[in-house]
Amino acid sequence: MMSSDSKKKMKVYQLVGKTVIATVIASGVFAVSNTELPKLFGAQFGMQYASAALVDAEILSNVGTTNNSGTSATAGYNPVNNQNVTFTVSGAGLAQATVVNVNKKVVVLAIPDDLVGKVTPNGNAVVNTAVTIRLNQVPALQAVVTGTTNLLTQVTQLLDGVTSTIGLETNTQAVVDQLNLLQTLIQTGQATFNAPLKVSADGKYLYADLNEGLGQVLSQNLSTILNNLKAAVNALTVTGTSVVTKPVADGLNLTLLPVKATLSGVIDTANATVGVAGSLVSTLADAAVLGDTSITVPTTITAPNNSISGQPGTVTAENFYGSVVNTDLIDVNLLRTSSGVTPVYFKVNATGATLAE
Repeated sequence: MMSSDSKKKMKVYQLVGKTVIATVIASGVFAVSNTELPKLFGAQFGMQYASAALVDAEILSNVGTTNNSGTSATAGYNPVNNQNVTFTVSGAGLAQATVVNVNKKVVVLAIPDDLVGKVTPNGNAVVNTAVTIRLNQVPALQAVVTGTTNLLTQVTQLLDGVTSTIGLETNTQAVVDQLNLLQTLIQTGQATFNAPLKVSADGKYLYADLNEGLGQVLSQNLSTILNNLKAAVNALTVTGTSVVTKPVADGLNLTLLPVKATLSGVIDTANATVGVAGSLVSTLADAAVLGDTSITVPTTITAPNNSISGQPGTVTAENFYGSVVNTDLIDVNLLRTSSGVTPVYFKVNATGATLAE
């Protein structure tokens, strides 16, 4: 148990080398034991280190946590009052190679010991994130992309086989536009959604599972694009603008009919699985990789009164730790090695007394 004097003197350091450290260890550039790692980097750079287990669990890099309390080491909250404080957990995406097995996505805010049982949700977490969908985990979408690309290629090949395309026109641009929108959503999509915020049974952390909200917003966006893509595919025709080219166009359209029908079926299958109310919406969320992300976590801190540790009459920092991890089995002690730390300052009451406003 940390003494009140130790708490008062404790300094918070920003972890700047976590990713570098993990990479160096994984690459085998040098060998160093777990017990020597904090000595090697901590002593050299004067910084807090994150254990390898936490590095493995976190699904964002450069994690940072802030709060809007407006408190400082010289201006702490009066502990006799309730306070509404919003925390923001943010970070950047990890390299694709490191997120192959990341499915679960949970934002977590660890509560300092003095405030356990006194911090509760004050609304939903609000998530704003860039998203990449791993197509290899969603075959139905991969089939749509492949099928649409093949259709466009076949149209080009058919026209190339005509002696002269003068007087022949196609309306492929609508298909191209929807395919581009689909690929943009898959590769560099943006999602904003709410996630229900909960408090752990022991009161030691708040958390929100991001998968359900992420899956729903992605499926809604995908359904719109897939519906528009199907309409564009069905409307795709070759038009002859002269008496000579009209029969040629009619022949090309007959050739394209079964191709279009097959692709329409593929799109319907994708919509039935990953679209709104689809059977694989959860799979869609699992296949999503978070990029640059910002998550607000609104809280209410119930008046802690005399539970704040420290020298009476001073101001002490109560450190909250935020992160986004790939598990809902939260180890609070492990989470407290995260770089995403932010203090909320409180005045320390004399034992059995309260401070005046």
